Amino acid sequence: MRIIATVYDTDITESDVLRECSSFVVGDKAPDHLLRITSLAKLIDRALLFNEAVSKGFIATDEEYDALLMDVLEKEFGDQKIDDHHDKAARGLDKLLRCRIILKKYLSTVFKEKIKITDEQLRKYYLEQKEIFIHGPEVRASHLLIAGTGEDSLARCREVLAQIKSPGDFIKLSAEYSECPSNCNCGDLGWFPRGRLLKEIEDKAFELEIDQISEPFLTRHGYHLLMVTGKRESRQIEFEEMKELLRSRLTQIEMEYTLVKLVKKLRDQCGDAIQILDEEYSY
Repeated sequence: MRIIATVYDTDITESDVLRECSSFVVGDKAPDHLLRITSLAKLIDRALLFNEAVSKGFIATDEEYDALLMDVLEKEFGDQKIDDHHDKAARGLDKLLRCRIILKKYLSTVFKEKIKITDEQLRKYYLEQKEIFIHGPEVRASHLLIAGTGEDSLARCREVLAQIKSPGDFIKLSAEYSECPSNCNCGDLGWFPRGRLLKEIEDKAFELEIDQISEPFLTRHGYHLLMVTGKRESRQIEFEEMKELLRSRLTQIEMEYTLVKLVKKLRDQCGDAIQILDEEYSY
């Protein structure tokens, strides 16, 4: 087991580095030198945070450990029988899982103490970026699908269209004949902008007038009839609509910034505790 670096009494092995690299490598491609260096840096940061957490008295209880271990084993092995090889691998997870529990508890405390996003901060950010919080034009439409792309499906679609004499007929017949899950809502697709549904449906919806019913048109799912039931132009998204989404985003940014500052502080204070033992990984 080749040891690449140590942080206090924690050894970081080459297998640790390769496992960290695997999160960023697709397939069997070998990680390049830069990725190995970056992965080692992340492992060193994690070891510094772990040491700080332990020094502050954070521990992983047996109950927390057992719960996390069972979750990992269930995801990894499912209902498979765990043989001796798997059992050894599971035991090898011990340090990793305890580290994960302790770090999670420690960082949740750090973030809770330091990150407080007030409504005033949110409103200020919203007003500064107001021009980007715009809903594009939207339409609301009801939909009827006859599955299949052959002539029989087209003929059935035209037969249904011939029965429609009013918007009310469309709603009724969509619930009766449509082979789309939206038939549970009488074909209602709700409000949607461009970019959310099939292009053919969106193009047709934005082309029709309110209560206008389309001719049959084809997509990969079959033949469709569409009736637009509402239109609204671009509009400003109000602060109250965005507030919680903005809070979540700004909280995430603050968490990342707080973590970067904390790691830098630990590296400055604990640099002597970091030993790179393999020159190939020096940085």
